[in-house]
Amino acid sequence: MRLAYGQIRSVDKEILTNARQMGIDRVQFNLPHDLPADGLWKYEDLARFREACDRYGVIVEAMENMPISFYDKAMLGLEGRDRQIENVCESIRNLGRAGIPVLGYH
Repeated sequence: MRLAYGQIRSVDKEILTNARQMGIDRVQFNLPHDLPADGLWKYEDLARFREACDRYGVIVEAMENMPISFYDKAMLGLEGRDRQIENVCESIRNLGRAGIPVLGYH
């Protein structure tokens, strides 16, 4: 079992510094506000996000929740659903490439 500071919404100096002061070196984000989300999570954006956390000495252990706009058409079986499914799959692959090992789905 690993301990992580959780439910963080942004790469915030005070929060991440507080995690390190408590001896916690892993964090879990819940739908972060400062991660661009234009239909999918791009590798470059995820890598920059992870690197910002690295600078505070914390490891991004997990991301929880994708924006609903990533898969709303897929959930409802609407036109455009196949593209959304492809984008979700690409986002998951990009998380792995960026070194973020866990995606928690809501």
